[in-house]
Amino acid sequence: MKLKLFLIIAFSVQLGFNKNIDPEKVIDKIRHEFNKVSDYTADVSVKVDIKYLKVPDINAKVYFKKPDKIHIESKSFALLPKQGLNFSPDVLFDKKFTAIYENDSEIDNQTFHIIKVIPEESEKGPSIITLYVNAKNYSIGKVITLGERQGKVEVSLKYKLIDAKYWLPEKVDIIMDVGNLRFGRRRQAQREIPSENKAEEKQEGRVTLTYSNYVVNKGLDDKVFEKEDDVK
Repeated sequence: MKLKLFLIIAFSVQLGFNKNIDPEKVIDKIRHEFNKVSDYTADVSVKVDIKYLKVPDINAKVYFKKPDKIHIESKSFALLPKQGLNFSPDVLFDKKFTAIYENDSEIDNQTFHIIKVIPEESEKGPSIITLYVNAKNYSIGKVITLGERQGKVEVSLKYKLIDAKYWLPEKVDIIMDVGNLRFGRRRQAQREIPSENKAEEKQEGRVTLTYSNYVVNKGLDDKVFEKEDDVK
């Protein structure tokens, strides 16, 4: 609680109580846009670039139904990062938080609202989240989370307009500390054992997910999500 109060005061002083943009309204618009999607299926290819971990490229099919149901089918082992499979904003805003508008930034000729989100309960999750929100379509272009347990995690997203009305990620790029990366099953992965000196080094890894063949709002049956992830 003390840390949360300190962060709110610090950012408020630093940003001079900037009132040009209401961060709560920005977040409401993020939710509004994504809430147009009730369910989807998509093919996803996963490329893992992590030192000491030899992993072939992975192909899978992902099923999603709001608010947070996910099912994965793959013919290869499921070394899939949880951070990249569910990009629903409800994951970020499912608990009480304080939001502060920082400023606008121009990236690749697009304007992004930068919003700081400070969760009230941060003992088990990130203590601060930085969002880069596209000012035109209110998709989240980048998420940077900082926390004591997971360290720094940076997720960059590039979108594609599906069916002329749904903005969904085409590419998700995740950079994080390898020691804090949460994977699914690690079956068949060949991991080298680092030396003591290597273990002390910060091990940064990258996971890239590329989505294709979206099918949106076709009414997925709940039974799809009752079975375990199908990994052969």
